[in-house]
Amino acid sequence: MRKPLKLIAAALFFGLFLSACWDMQDIENQNIVTAVIVDKTETGYALYIEVAAIGATAQGQEGAQQSPQNIIIRGEGETYESARKDLENKSNKTLFIGGVQSLIFTEKVAEESIAEYIFRVRHEPLYRKTLRVFVLKGDPMEVLRSSNENNPLIGLAVNENITSLYESGYALDVNVLDILAGLSCPNKSLVIPTLEMIEDNVGTTGYTVFDNGKAKGFIPAEDAVGLLALTARKFKTTQTLRLRDVDFTVELKRTKKKIKSNREGGGAAFKIEVAFKAFLMYPSRKINVTAEIQSELKALLEEKMKESIIKEIIRATKTYETDYLDLYDVFRIKNAPYCREIDWKEIFPDIKYEASVKVDMKMNERIEYSQGGS
Repeated sequence: MRKPLKLIAAALFFGLFLSACWDMQDIENQNIVTAVIVDKTETGYALYIEVAAIGATAQGQEGAQQSPQNIIIRGEGETYESARKDLENKSNKTLFIGGVQSLIFTEKVAEESIAEYIFRVRHEPLYRKTLRVFVLKGDPMEVLRSSNENNPLIGLAVNENITSLYESGYALDVNVLDILAGLSCPNKSLVIPTLEMIEDNVGTTGYTVFDNGKAKGFIPAEDAVGLLALTARKFKTTQTLRLRDVDFTVELKRTKKKIKSNREGGGAAFKIEVAFKAFLMYPSRKINVTAEIQSELKALLEEKMKESIIKEIIRATKTYETDYLDLYDVFRIKNAPYCREIDWKEIFPDIKYEASVKVDMKMNERIEYSQGGS
């Protein structure tokens, strides 16, 4: 069974369960929403929803133009509430938001603030609080009308893409609970995966930095190695190193991350230790990979990963001056009484830090690196 059908089956089951409650409707009398995009207009806000088309129809031009696989409805108003009411007026059935897979904010909303809408999600019982959140660079309609070979429902396709990357160690994911935690603590900030159209498909191209619910900047995916090494639950990356006129492709997996903190004067100091296991994959030409070459590759990797980590710390402390690396949590655990006396946002740009990286170099036994040496 395809995943969209699994979702629909689950929603049907859930709807039957809910129909036993006095204030709920049968699922066949509701439109199952799979994605919500929140946008800013000149006069207020626009809400775009994707509806899984199981015999569902929508009033209005947007819905009529879509294929039978998904329906798009746009609501607009001076406030989020009026935009939501406009959506409901354009939908021929009650909107079921328990099936939403992706909540997406455009750049215009991110620059203003996502806090108000996130608080609306918190108070809406049917919204899943583990719902994944994204920022969108581009036009909402272009994204919702884009095609996907594996999944015609964009809300599911985006969610599945970040799930795959996250579980493999190549990306961060952020949900509503993560954002609520950040909004509840003035010393915490975060990054949110950012989507763009890549040719004809939607893809993750980096991370938008947020502080107090407002966007402060952007970290491209190709420059986010240090960010992921420090904050991802799992971390894996592929690096290419130039050595002896040969390009070596190496896969790294993080095996250890240890961060210690101490008070230093009126500020804070951190000692960051990160360890990786590296697998030598492919050289650009056949070469006898000696112990000496392995040692040189190990040194290059350690230097490169250390540079990436330090670069990210500098970006957080000096460029954006906001702690999206969760260093405050580390510091607070050991220095809780002291934390009540300080202004973390004031001292964060001047924290002291020391980073060390160790790489355990391994050969890929399935690859024959040379034939007779070189």
